[in-house]
Amino acid sequence: MSTQKLVHVPFMKSQAEEFELLASENFQAQRQYILWYGFQSKSALQMLAQCGPTELVRLQHRFYASRWHDGAMRELYRRGLASPPTEEDERRQRRAFENWLYVCRNFSCGNEKEYGRMQLLSMAFGTVFGPVVSEEEQLRWFEEGNLEKIVSYGGLWKGKAAVRFWSEGPEEALYYQLHYRLLKREEEQLALAQRDIRNGENNLIWFYFSSYRAFPSVQKLLQEYDQNLWWRMLIINYGWEYEFERKFGSLQNWQEKLDACFPMLAHCPIEDIRQALHRIE
Repeated sequence: MSTQKLVHVPFMKSQAEEFELLASENFQAQRQYILWYGFQSKSALQMLAQCGPTELVRLQHRFYASRWHDGAMRELYRRGLASPPTEEDERRQRRAFENWLYVCRNFSCGNEKEYGRMQLLSMAFGTVFGPVVSEEEQLRWFEEGNLEKIVSYGGLWKGKAAVRFWSEGPEEALYYQLHYRLLKREEEQLALAQRDIRNGENNLIWFYFSSYRAFPSVQKLLQEYDQNLWWRMLIINYGWEYEFERKFGSLQNWQEKLDACFPMLAHCPIEDIRQALHRIE
């Protein structure tokens, strides 16, 4: 389901703005807001739980289940959109909290990495982890058109299956993964960029490349496709470098220079960007 093309990063909304968005019944805008940020205010969550479309409730619950407050959860139970915790669930949660508290009180934090690992393990008490899935099996899901497997899978996508996921996977599943995973392989970034370009859209590439660095080949694609995004990408990819911070006295000064020089850099070949940056005075 496509949405209107972006020209700037959507802002996170205030409590009043979230409530207004839900009251507008603009399903497309509501869905995009959940994919980017999720509703956070108590009143908006209550309204969403009480009378929001089932699809939006499901999406909010998948991305941000921990945000529901007690009143909103009671509405979800009433509508049959969530199941109340069982006594066993509550025992498991209490045990996990007690384990975490024990680690906090009794373990040495001298080794920060080990201390953090023990905290995570203690809070994961009772968690059932999904099986490790091979690249071959992941590719088979695409060959069989098994959308249920593709959407529900929360583990790491591998090799050619990862490229296929970013190129063909359902939009919701891509957003879900991008909330907590960086694309460190060039072919995966290219697959994501080419997907939006092929579909004449730009929401996914704005979500990712307005915050994280891109490989030069991806920069070239997006420079040609979306100048608004390219302006944002210049700061992300080149605005934090110590060489220019030292030259201009601070990162703020350098980023202001970079912003002012956008007309020069807007269509500069990517392979010449470095030389162009050094010419800025």
